[in-house]
Amino acid sequence: MKLTLHKDKRIKQKRIFDALFQSGQSKLVYPIRFNWVESSKFTKQPVKVAFVVPKRLFKKAVVRNQLKRKMKEAYRLHQTELIQLCSKQKQSLAVLFIYQAKKKMAYKDIEKALQKTIQKLISIHELD
Repeated sequence: MKLTLHKDKRIKQKRIFDALFQSGQSKLVYPIRFNWVESSKFTKQPVKVAFVVPKRLFKKAVVRNQLKRKMKEAYRLHQTELIQLCSKQKQSLAVLFIYQAKKKMAYKDIEKALQKTIQKLISIHELD
């Protein structure tokens, strides 16, 4: 499996974002909060993702973009297990990763946290 994060694997539709905030479930693995919603009506992809760094925490767009890039890269490298599980269970998942820390963190810390979030998502969906 190629480790890529194409446009078709990213959330872009407003209705998916609305569903994530209104009816989605949420957990926190510091410094990343993740919301997810399960539904096959949203997408043909097994997993669609989006990454958010709040403007109220980081005023400069440069810093927000750096943190989003770090989260995207960490997800890209560790996505295969989650995608395989969703494909095997024939369900689709939309996940929103939100950066919660008040200061910039190193890539290694963000990667560890994202790995934990992915493992937590996997453990939640294996129970279903």
